[in-house]
Amino acid sequence: MRLIETILVKDGAYQNLEYHQWRVDWSRKALQYSDRVILKLPEPPKDREYRVRVTYSKTIERVEFFPTAKRLFQKFQLVEVASDFDYSLKYENR
Repeated sequence: MRLIETILVKDGAYQNLEYHQWRVDWSRKALQYSDRVILKLPEPPKDREYRVRVTYSKTIERVEFFPTAKRLFQKFQLVEVASDFDYSLKYENR
């Protein structure tokens, strides 16, 4: 079961990294992993804003950089969904 963490890179620096580390620690504890995984990430690009998707389970498995794109939402629609979804952990396949 793999989890994800998405981190913003702005002005060449990871944003709120301590909070993301806390969530990784909390999530791994919820899955009963006893060791700690430190978010040691590569030097971020400095040319623009990125979102970084970290995929992990017992270890960090993948780090991907995606340029951020401003989206303009013009339509919104309310939808009813099943109430049995569990979003307490950020699973990769959610």
